[in-house]
Amino acid sequence: MIVMLSSEEKHELLVVARHAIESRLKGYSSSPGNSFHENLLRPGGAFVTIRVGQELRGCIGYIESDKPLVHVVAKVAAKAASDDPRFSPMVAHELDVASIEVSVLSPTRRVFSIDEIEIGTHGVMVVLGMNRGLLLPQVAVEHGLDRESFFSAALNKAGIPPGLRHLPELEMYVFEAEVLSESNVLQ
Repeated sequence: MIVMLSSEEKHELLVVARHAIESRLKGYSSSPGNSFHENLLRPGGAFVTIRVGQELRGCIGYIESDKPLVHVVAKVAAKAASDDPRFSPMVAHELDVASIEVSVLSPTRRVFSIDEIEIGTHGVMVVLGMNRGLLLPQVAVEHGLDRESFFSAALNKAGIPPGLRHLPELEMYVFEAEVLSESNVLQ
């Protein structure tokens, strides 16, 4: 079950994410500190997605963490800006036109059939040996994916050939996310 955040807590997380990205792009280190609401100091997983216009510019996160949520958000925000291997590192002027989205994750729950995936509610993670692929819940909605195509996309992201989808060693997990975007929270 996901912890529901107040408007103020959502705002704080988005400010922390933007500040962490700015710090990384300008080459200085920063820490969010510890003077935050209790919910933000609880351990938790989160992803930060950065877009410039409609283009994805970076998305990195941790499915779970024993660190305070606010620190996880700061860390993955900085990493999304500079360490996502799919993209070149962001440059400072992009921050002015970037939109930031923070997905606060619930713990994962193992499922044994794609029929247990609820599109629009669940993200999915597949694991086979060292291969793992994760898609946030909003990906299915944004791309109009049904359960089958969402599951197939997660397999593809993990580098798992479709023919291995029925192996008993293949593990599938679902999770929920509270998605915070600057366009919805900071207005």
